[in-house]
Amino acid sequence: MNTAVIFSIIGWVGAVAVLYAYLMLSSGKMLPDSLKYQGFNLIGAFCLIVNTAYNEAYPSTVVNIIWVFVGIYALSRFYLKKNTVPIDSQKIIPRPVRVRKVSRFRKRRA
Repeated sequence: MNTAVIFSIIGWVGAVAVLYAYLMLSSGKMLPDSLKYQGFNLIGAFCLIVNTAYNEAYPSTVVNIIWVFVGIYALSRFYLKKNTVPIDSQKIIPRPVRVRKVSRFRKRRA
């Protein structure tokens, strides 16, 4: 198999991955903040970078590089959201409240 065919197959795999992710998102079978959706987009963008760089289609290469950075950002948010504990679920120990007696009649200062 020659090199051009291999890079063409990589490009088609990337295109199918990105289109599959978009189809699943549009049909409601994937959520935009899911690991699957972002993973398909990231894999697709990587494959398209390889293909477009080989074919010297540099504007598309730059767009896909940006797409990869967006995907990495989304995956990092997914990872951070998954590994953080919401404040409501943390055990918060209440501080004792100091109660002051308040007289009904204030003393007047001279």
